[in-house]
Amino acid sequence: TDLAVGRFRAALPRLERAAALEARHGLDDRRSETLRNLGWCQYLAGDLRAARGHLVEAMEREGADDQPGVVAWSAGLLAATWLHGGQAERSVAITSELRAVSRANGDPWGEWTCATLEAAGRLALGDIGIYSVSYQSGDSAPVEMPPSWTGHFEEQSGISYVQHWDSSGRDCILLH
Repeated sequence: TDLAVGRFRAALPRLERAAALEARHGLDDRRSETLRNLGWCQYLAGDLRAARGHLVEAMEREGADDQPGVVAWSAGLLAATWLHGGQAERSVAITSELRAVSRANGDPWGEWTCATLEAAGRLALGDIGIYSVSYQSGDSAPVEMPPSWTGHFEEQSGISYVQHWDSSGRDCILLH
């Protein structure tokens, strides 16, 4: 399928048609999976509002079918849409709750995934002190910069990593 090989934009119209057919004909047995995959593809395509709507509906159906692991998967995606949309507080709220549920259900993978998303929502990029920067131009070999490199428009590649860059009065990191 298109989704399995990473072609989410190609999968979108097929998933939208499948969701419409399932709704029209009352085919509820696969509807939550279709909605979850549709939400995932919409998230990857940048349509966060539509993704949230489909993920919430998928979670409601999965909860009614008593599928806790699948609900967690949809909730994790929902939290990622909030984080990606700049609403870290909402993302952290969802992942904190989901992490506790994963722990209670003995789901280490779910707990680890939630811990990672929770950390991403709580940690400012500027708080990271040790990192690596690399780049690759065309088919050439990747180039690793020295550990924790900073610079503005490096001569050979034009890359930038500048901490405490002022953008409209906000402290940020310039990545180019």
